Amino acid sequence: MQIFLVMHKIKIVLVYFFVICNFRCKWNIEIRHQIFWIIKKRAMRKVDIKVSLEYMVGYATKSLREVNLLI
Repeated sequence: MQIFLVMHKIKIVLVYFFVICNFRCKWNIEIRHQIFWIIKKRAMRKVDIKVSLEYMVGYATKSLREVNLLI
């Protein structure tokens, strides 16, 4: 069960990461915020994994900033 939860969290963050990497244009900033809030709402529903999800999303966002600077 624990392994399943970890894999599920990693899958969500990877999807978030790759979707946002594809939205490089400035007009897509709104879409980025929508995706972030969808993930945040999911995390709020499952209080036990909320902290780790927010941490992982924050880490993915930080990585994306670095990626966008390189592009």
